[in-house]
Amino acid sequence: MCRNKKTVEETEVRETSPEESLVFVAEMKRDQHNQDWYEELTFRNECKIKFKLDSGAQCNVLSKKYARNINAKLHGSPIKKLVSFGRNTVPVLGEIEVKCKCANQEHVLKFLVVKEDLTPILGRSSCEKLNLVKRVELAEYQVLSTIFQGIGCVKGFEYDIELQEDAQLKIHPPRNIPYSMREDVKKELDQMVKMGILCPVTESTPAVNPMVVVRQKGKVSLH
Repeated sequence: MCRNKKTVEETEVRETSPEESLVFVAEMKRDQHNQDWYEELTFRNECKIKFKLDSGAQCNVLSKKYARNINAKLHGSPIKKLVSFGRNTVPVLGEIEVKCKCANQEHVLKFLVVKEDLTPILGRSSCEKLNLVKRVELAEYQVLSTIFQGIGCVKGFEYDIELQEDAQLKIHPPRNIPYSMREDVKKELDQMVKMGILCPVTESTPAVNPMVVVRQKGKVSLH
């Protein structure tokens, strides 16, 4: 319970460029304690404030109402607005840097102060600093790495393809291939024939699709 109601001291906020005037937070809501994670911090004069733990927020946020109770000096901030993922914006009055206690450990944290009565937020950096959340490194696994070999061709499998009776088939003319790529394209075509992906056709067909050649990381890819 906060008993100290002194006014927050305000100082002039300097002008900054648009690039440094925005900071993102996951969401900005009024006080609504549901199933989100919260942690209570104790400030000077035994003032206790309950914060929402927001690992998606880039900063700590405190409303002017709560900042007034802490009796901290408000300084100018390069951040002019808070922006949520929903593109809602809230003007920033300034910032404060105060001591607080969490789990009997004392810390110094910086908060952006806003005029609106929003839920107090602890951002990602402070949540990690206070050991309220932990970064978990997940091991990467190569799924099905030993099942498929080569092109992953499934043998002994029949698939029935039904063609549309009134389909309008087209014969697309071949696209020009740069001379510098022709040898690589020929090698890739021969390799795909050898692997059974393509089959040479020496007679006319009712439909011909264009071949797209893409060079990626020094290799030719045919589509």
